[in-house]
Amino acid sequence: DGGGPAYSAITGGLTPQPSPMAFGATWSTDAAHAVGRIAGDELSTLGINFLLGPFSSNAVLAGAAAAEKYQVPMVQGGGASSQIFERGYKYVFGTLPVSTDYFRSTIAMLEQLTPKAKTVGLVSGDDSFDRTLSKETSELVKKAGLEIVLDQQYSERSPNFFNILTLIKGRAPDVI
Repeated sequence: DGGGPAYSAITGGLTPQPSPMAFGATWSTDAAHAVGRIAGDELSTLGINFLLGPFSSNAVLAGAAAAEKYQVPMVQGGGASSQIFERGYKYVFGTLPVSTDYFRSTIAMLEQLTPKAKTVGLVSGDDSFDRTLSKETSELVKKAGLEIVLDQQYSERSPNFFNILTLIKGRAPDVI
């Protein structure tokens, strides 16, 4: 989560950056790209030859660009957005399944239910991972012959779900 002796020892002498927790709390993709560029440039000058990647897809996207630019392998355990892997990068390795597979088994299970589900409501956040996951899940749902009666994104900065719950109630999907 950043902070503490190990983090200070690794970053000592480099451009000061907010802790990964503080940086993640901003939800800023521009900040993610800036931190990735700065870290890539500075770590390259130090001769770093291996990166342990960050957690979120947004941060991984930024770090992946640095890994490719400097041809340094990056193993990351938190970025699963297909956007990371569709870029054809050679130096980025993930430990999670790609987001396109997240709901494949759930949709296959829905096809086996009796009575059969006919309608689906998709509700997702508005960050790059959730937008990509929603798009990919929507395609799988349609291929399964299910009707999407709600495809709603919400701002993860807003704690109020009342409007979304009202939409769900009004559309009455069989599955959310």
